[in-house]
Amino acid sequence: MSKAKTAKAARFAKNQVELAAILGVTRQTLYNWLRVDGNPGVRSNGTLEIEAWRHWADTTGRKSTSSNLAKDRLIDKQIEKIDQWLRVSRRLHVPVAEVEAVGAELGAAIRKVITTLHLEASDLVARDLAYIEARLIAKEDEIIEQLFALDSSISKLQEERDLATLEDEP
Repeated sequence: MSKAKTAKAARFAKNQVELAAILGVTRQTLYNWLRVDGNPGVRSNGTLEIEAWRHWADTTGRKSTSSNLAKDRLIDKQIEKIDQWLRVSRRLHVPVAEVEAVGAELGAAIRKVITTLHLEASDLVARDLAYIEARLIAKEDEIIEQLFALDSSISKLQEERDLATLEDEP
């Protein structure tokens, strides 16, 4: 299609349904507008001039496309607010303060477990290999027990604060 035909096609809507979609109104609204005196009307070939209709709608106080944009933005914000509320109610959203608190508690507990390993290292200096190996195995078992205890305390914290888990369905 040539540029002239494309530009001409962009100026005209093929029918009322297409014009209604372009103007952001219903087909019924456009049908009602066609019965109002002074409207731009339909051309002899059945097409409708888009800019003439847009100008007529704006100047006569009909539902204008600029007010549609404001209304659409308002509706988008309302949808966003409802989506946020749904995420919170489904426990898919956790406030930053909650995440920071849980992270701080988790970090402190892990540091406590790891620090005990460093303290053990100084006691192992100048010991024989069998003794070192036995102490490290015992320390490893102790750390694993502490990590399991940490896991159960995290689960308890999730229950207390009603936090979402990875297993929760969206």
